[in-house]
Amino acid sequence: MILLVDIGNSRTKWSLWQDGAHQRTGVFSYEPLLFARTLDFEWRGIAAPERILVSNVAGPGVADALYLWVQNRWKIHTEFAKSQKQAYGVTNSYARADRLGVDRWLGMVAVRRRFPNSPVCVVDCGTAITIDIVDSSGAHLGGMIAPGIATMCASLAKSAAEVGKVHDHFPDPSLWIATDTQNGVMVGTRTAASAMIERAAHEASSRLGQNVVVIVSGGDAPIVMPLLTISYEHVPHLILDGLSVMAETGK
Repeated sequence: MILLVDIGNSRTKWSLWQDGAHQRTGVFSYEPLLFARTLDFEWRGIAAPERILVSNVAGPGVADALYLWVQNRWKIHTEFAKSQKQAYGVTNSYARADRLGVDRWLGMVAVRRRFPNSPVCVVDCGTAITIDIVDSSGAHLGGMIAPGIATMCASLAKSAAEVGKVHDHFPDPSLWIATDTQNGVMVGTRTAASAMIERAAHEASSRLGQNVVVIVSGGDAPIVMPLLTISYEHVPHLILDGLSVMAETGK
């Protein structure tokens, strides 16, 4: 059994990988200074895995806390994934490969494995919304980054006094304009997110001369997906899937 871990800026997803499949998955929110204590609770029933592979975008403090916890509890080495210039059929477009977020890299790796001969638009809706375009040869053409829906809402609440704290219960997708400020913010931010995704997909398809496969993932994906008018596939464990490619190749 291999433990795969995707540490985002506010949530951590994990999976027990065996026999080519996610046998058990979980997700939890965390506070960086309490990360080890959270692991005590969340992983209390998990036996020592053979390996642990990690994608971490939360910074060195959380990485150190995880490494020490794993060493103390299971006596095994934690393997942290890193973005590479070329691997698993994907070529990184960044001049400095390590500057590309490892979560974005692993997302592209996962999608390349799933669609080895197709151009793809890889979308991750989290604290930030990231979009990456990969052509049919596996070349990463570049990407875009924007604030995620929750980040946009929090920014408005902080910068515009009359907006106030925005609740997290989004209205029905059929609501396209609102008659109150709270719903207006939520309708506006989810519309901005969906429009960004559709523009990127249309532009990529136009420039590449063929339709791109659109893959949507991330914690806020269920908020955005009902508004999309383009074809897409929802892959909820995209970064974990990328880690599983690493696990299978032994790298």
